[in-house]
Amino acid sequence: MRKKWIPHIIAVVTFVAFIVLGLASASSSSIDLRAGADESIIVVTRSDTFKGGRTVRGSIRIFIDNQEKAGVRSGDTANFVIPNGQHTIEVRASPMASQSVIFEANSQRIFFTTGIVEGFLVNSLRLAQTGVTPIR
Repeated sequence: MRKKWIPHIIAVVTFVAFIVLGLASASSSSIDLRAGADESIIVVTRSDTFKGGRTVRGSIRIFIDNQEKAGVRSGDTANFVIPNGQHTIEVRASPMASQSVIFEANSQRIFFTTGIVEGFLVNSLRLAQTGVTPIR
C-alpha cells in the first residue's frame, strides 16, 4: 500500500467510528422506559429557548427528593422512573439552583423543561412543569 493513502484510510476509519458511536449513543438516549404498577416516569428536557436563554457548557444536574438522578446537556432529555407519591425536583448548575418544584406522581409521565435565563446582573436557572400524561 502506498504511503499517500494512509491519511485517507485513517480519515475514513475515524469517520465510520464517529458515525457508529453517534448512532449507539442516540439509540441509548431514546430508550422507552417502562414504569411498574406504582411508578411514574419523569422526563426533563433542557432547553435554551427561555427568553434571554443562552447555551452553557456542561450539564444541568437534576435532583429528585434531594438526590442527584441525572445530568442533562443543552438540547438533551433525561428520563427516569420514580415511585408514585409526592416528590420535589430541582435543577442545579454551579453556582445556580432552581426553585424546588413539589409534584404528585400517580402512574404518569411528567414533563419538565429547564434552562438558563440571562438576567441584567445575574443569570438564573429555571425549571417548569410542562405537562402530564397517564402511562396506562
